[in-house]
Amino acid sequence: MTQNLPTKSPDHSNQSGSEDTYSKIKSKFLKSTGFLPYIEQIRFPEYKLLDNDLEINFESPITALLGPNGTNKSSILHALSAAPEGRSLAPYWFSTELDDIDRSSRGKATHRFIYKYRFDRKSPLAECRKYRGSKRYRASDVPKPLQGKKDPDYWEPTKRVDSDGMAKIPDSGLDDRLSANRDRWNQVEKPVLYLDFRSELSAFDKYIHHQSFSRWAPDATRKRFKAIIQSPKIARALRGGILPKEIRAKIVSGARDLSPKIVRHISEILGKDIAKISIVEHKLFGPTGYTVLLQSKSGSTYSEAHAGSGEYAIVRLVDAISRAHKSSLILLDEPEVSLHPGAQIRLIDFVKQEVLRQGYQVVLSTHSTVISSQLPNESIKVLGFDNRTERVVLVADGCTPTEASVHLGHATTPSSKPKLFVEDDLAKEIVKASLRRYSPAKLDSLNILPFPGGADGIIKNILPILSLSDIQNSGILLDGDQDPENLQFDSQTFNAAKTALNENDAERLRKIWTETFHATSPFTFSHSDHSNDCEVLFSCMTWASEHLDFLHGRSPEQALAEAENSAIELGTHANWKQFWIERYITEMNITEAERPDISSFDILSFQKQILAGLDIDCLLLKTTSLSLNRIIDW
Repeated sequence: MTQNLPTKSPDHSNQSGSEDTYSKIKSKFLKSTGFLPYIEQIRFPEYKLLDNDLEINFESPITALLGPNGTNKSSILHALSAAPEGRSLAPYWFSTELDDIDRSSRGKATHRFIYKYRFDRKSPLAECRKYRGSKRYRASDVPKPLQGKKDPDYWEPTKRVDSDGMAKIPDSGLDDRLSANRDRWNQVEKPVLYLDFRSELSAFDKYIHHQSFSRWAPDATRKRFKAIIQSPKIARALRGGILPKEIRAKIVSGARDLSPKIVRHISEILGKDIAKISIVEHKLFGPTGYTVLLQSKSGSTYSEAHAGSGEYAIVRLVDAISRAHKSSLILLDEPEVSLHPGAQIRLIDFVKQEVLRQGYQVVLSTHSTVISSQLPNESIKVLGFDNRTERVVLVADGCTPTEASVHLGHATTPSSKPKLFVEDDLAKEIVKASLRRYSPAKLDSLNILPFPGGADGIIKNILPILSLSDIQNSGILLDGDQDPENLQFDSQTFNAAKTALNENDAERLRKIWTETFHATSPFTFSHSDHSNDCEVLFSCMTWASEHLDFLHGRSPEQALAEAENSAIELGTHANWKQFWIERYITEMNITEAERPDISSFDILSFQKQILAGLDIDCLLLKTTSLSLNRIIDW
């Protein structure tokens, strides 16, 4: 009898709802035209510090760019914002004598990007190119020192270019999608909303904290006086009605009350009971900015001057997204700024609902593993910085949130507490049971991390990061079926690997790796010419020889069954997961009606009871203890 077990847990109710929303998004994305036109890919032959031809594909309507500081996440968002017709990268480029992009490690280069977009479901993808041109300042109001000089920030669309590997343009048809002489596709026509949450400040914060002193406000006290004097004018503007000329001239967009639906969304994200929100855009403090007035259910009111920065940011985001045109490209730069984890989760839930409702394409940059945990694997793109080439590379093109956390250093940062990576929860419980028997004092000092990517994911993604970061107080313990049965990095194997390294023979090193350690090879974070592959592989070998081992038995389920002598007449090819389901049903007297409700959590709880009853000289627990002492530097 076969049982399909839902991986349910009482703690995952919110995530289940979020996953259901995303499944609806994916269905609509694949079956309807509601997201079109849609940017499917952006490629960077040369751009800022990105590796040559770095390519990002947007398989999902929501994409998260993760990476440490300095990995050009914002620069990628800037390029996307400049992709549609009539938009330019010039406002974000800003090459000056002080910050000359041509004097970066890349040197003088033809910076450019190429993107592909789909305008219907039958035609080929349109492919467009924009590059940093070389034209002189043309505006009549150019300052005298710049007159006649070349504009370093000038960007423009170009025709198709063979050398950049662009696809050929169809010989006929699609006239309305191509230029008159058919040398280029028309640029995508798509509304853009760009929100940078590091600089998304209220009018009050801009004035008090970021505007320079002036003749009329030469110090902090005078600035505060001006804010007090201007406040009644802002209050009057928020009340609406006819305004005096001197106030009206400073109002950029009139006051408006947010709809009850938008207020409800904001209340849910912030976890506060808000009854009403009013907003006005003005220049009463000098620079253009927004003032927001919030009213609680009790009737008390307060502006952004007394609200947290997270409150103001959420009001702006929810309001702006709710008002965006259908099928807009929405770019969010670090939306987690000033938000606690719960608010981040509810924010992403709101974004998903709006994507489903309006067909938005959302690309966000983030450092938050809380946000990435709310997204499917295909949505997560991880960037990293290669110190050898001084280039930004795409470390993971779609990965689990846990893998993303590892790449960002959250799971691999050196600390006083050792870490052990295992394949699943049962392996974790076997390790804990072994420690309780043989080294109980070490139980609380070891962080055991089940990795959802399995053995292949651990070897490919985690091991090279641990190795290259020279993290010695961590280890990897895989299931026994992953053991090549030749895990012996002896002097002969070491010398062969060293020779292959000296001869730059990556193929030979990979062969030594698969014969000695695992069938899956570690990710080498390859340079464009693969010049670093050998060095990375050799580093992984030396690290794995000391920190990689395997559990007793073919699988944790089989090993546990054998440890308690219950593996009767099952043979080596039995379905051991099914064995524990049947065992649980029998031992717990589960009725036929109860069987559909059995979860993996139930089975694991039962297995933990069995582990607790094993003899102290049990081979499974003893060998696990020996492995831990070998691979973990306590």
